[in-house]
Amino acid sequence: YARYAGNGFYAPSAASSSLTVTTSALVDAEAPNITTHPKSGAYTVGTDAALSVAASVGDGGNLSYQWYSNTTNSNAGGTEINGATSSSYTPPTSTAGTTYYYCVVTNTNNSATGAKTATAVSNTAEIKVSPAAPTEYTITFDGNGGTSPAAQTTAGRKLTSLPPSTQSGY
Repeated sequence: YARYAGNGFYAPSAASSSLTVTTSALVDAEAPNITTHPKSGAYTVGTDAALSVAASVGDGGNLSYQWYSNTTNSNAGGTEINGATSSSYTPPTSTAGTTYYYCVVTNTNNSATGAKTATAVSNTAEIKVSPAAPTEYTITFDGNGGTSPAAQTTAGRKLTSLPPSTQSGY
């Protein structure tokens, strides 16, 4: 309580009153609980691979996903995969090699009074891609020591050369 002192200033009065200030603790968005982590797997060049993650939150927030690739078995420091923003991801298998993948799950809760987002990071999944097995060819020889033309073609591929045949034991 203050009273006007007449000289352009306010002076405190002898009477006092109390002021009570009540504050509430800020509530942050809840960190997602990852219930299913992506699983490692071995694939052959050109076959389909699939990764998925499952997560939940109890605060009513919305979950979003971002997948990363890494050259080391680490769920930090990876490269963000452009467009990989769902709970599942299909890694490429066009080249042989090993790549590690992980997903960052973000909970966005605009009702939170503190931090509006919280994240959780999945375990890594190791995806090993091996070269495709070589095509096997079966070559049959006719009774004259030559090859049957039909036997020279497997899966539409014509054999370009054969070792010379010899007739022994006839």
